[in-house]
Amino acid sequence: MKSIKVTSRYIFGEWKDDMSPLAASDVEEICSKARELQEEMADYPLDEILRLFGRLKEKWENPSYPLRVEAEKYLPEATGFSKEMIALGMKELSFVLDPKELERKVKTELRGIYRGTIGSYSSSKQSVLRWHSLGTLLHILSGNVFLVGPGSLIEGLLTGNVNILKNSSSETRFLPLFIRSLVECDKDGFIAKSLAVIDYSPSQKDIIDSFKKKVDGIVIFGGENAVRSYRQDLPANVRLVVYGPKLSVAVCTEQGLKNQGMSEVATLLANEVSIWDQNACTAPQVCFIEIKNQDENHVKNFARSFAKEVEVALAKISKTLPPGSVDTDAAVEIQKIRSIAEIAEARNLGALYASSGNLDWTVVVQDKLELETSPLHRTIKIMPFNDIREVVSLLGELRGYIQTVGVSAIPEEKLSMSDVLGNAGILRVVDLGNMAGGSIDDPHDGAYDLPQLMNLVKTDWQGFDPYDRSPQKRRESILNERLRKVLDAAKRYPFYRKHLGKLDCELISDLPKIPILTRQDFEERLNPTRESQSFEGGFDHGGYVTRSGG
Repeated sequence: MKSIKVTSRYIFGEWKDDMSPLAASDVEEICSKARELQEEMADYPLDEILRLFGRLKEKWENPSYPLRVEAEKYLPEATGFSKEMIALGMKELSFVLDPKELERKVKTELRGIYRGTIGSYSSSKQSVLRWHSLGTLLHILSGNVFLVGPGSLIEGLLTGNVNILKNSSSETRFLPLFIRSLVECDKDGFIAKSLAVIDYSPSQKDIIDSFKKKVDGIVIFGGENAVRSYRQDLPANVRLVVYGPKLSVAVCTEQGLKNQGMSEVATLLANEVSIWDQNACTAPQVCFIEIKNQDENHVKNFARSFAKEVEVALAKISKTLPPGSVDTDAAVEIQKIRSIAEIAEARNLGALYASSGNLDWTVVVQDKLELETSPLHRTIKIMPFNDIREVVSLLGELRGYIQTVGVSAIPEEKLSMSDVLGNAGILRVVDLGNMAGGSIDDPHDGAYDLPQLMNLVKTDWQGFDPYDRSPQKRRESILNERLRKVLDAAKRYPFYRKHLGKLDCELISDLPKIPILTRQDFEERLNPTRESQSFEGGFDHGGYVTRSGG
């Protein structure tokens, strides 16, 4: 396979090595091609997309897969993450490609109304609800975590959109590799020809303006300036989906610290700070700890004791999940924070606990309650408080910017804290230790992802059954997809996997290829004591076997 250069563009099935700056005429050509693909992409079967993701998952979870080997070789230098962190990222990639997880995400977020079908028909109301793709999406990707590109593309494909991905200038290697893998796994080649990966400078305002006029939606990952450049003068018919700058914090109540133990809570916090070296928006940048009704010396000593435990935990974690390299700008900011903390410590107004001889981790105790962004790279501030209302008031000032709050508290405190934090505009409240985790169908930044990339259309027709009135081609497509889903489910059972596994059965017209289930098959496998020969699938919930008298 042809080696792909770092600077290669991918335009609807072709790699382009001409890296002259993108021109307005290029935008016109790209968007014109995207419009041609919209209708076919919108009707492309969801189960085939899920199958493609399943093949990708199988490839990328294999440590010997050549493209994974290539990625793991260069990603530490290209991203600044340690090889151990890259390995953790590969596990995450396998998770986000899991067809079962993705099907659950689709079912949850789209209310069980599957795209590409006749929709949800109500005979009593004589109405249909059906999801329709926006059309063409432009994805503005960030470079903080190399999985942003694949993750955004997955959502664009699940929703049946044509996808144009604008790569980040700081992550130019992994996404092209992932596209190579997708091309390799795409059996009919259509998905590979329905997406593009491009690049242009944020200073190319004419290019940005051209895209804003020609796409149907823009998904943007980035800071305030990037969001502002796409929001300004955006046509009303173009949807903007923003995953912009977010800040996360931890809150530990006095009872929570006592119940879990200071060392355990410190370890949980250190883990949250270490994952992706704090580059993910779910990583806490400040930890508030409750110390009620105590004299000043007790508050200072307790906060410093906790910070010391966090430092010990960070040092321990760094041996199994080493920090990556730190860029010059972040290094300057970390040194500045350390210098300020040293001065505060000399005045008994704070404390500093940091790695010696490097910038691997920094723990600062700050007696004054305030909230400001961190330079990241495992830099955490510990701030004591007496009343939760102080913290809520502080977080409320940044309503819309606080994403996740990780909480260490006893059960009796959690409900009230959830109410108080939710009312302050917090978008996600979890146990400390679960900030970087979550389910694939969790809402993100206060909303589900997939509905933002689609329209839910309601139609009312008297005496109209959508299936009966659908064109023959659509009915065949629906039946074919249903057949494939039934066969995929059947293959989870050993008996059916043995008989169906090698059959090329994709269409209703292929049904004659499936062998008849005989009376002898039933009689030999209905004895529950003969598990190896039964229809049993090994699922905890059990099942039923039925047959008709005829």
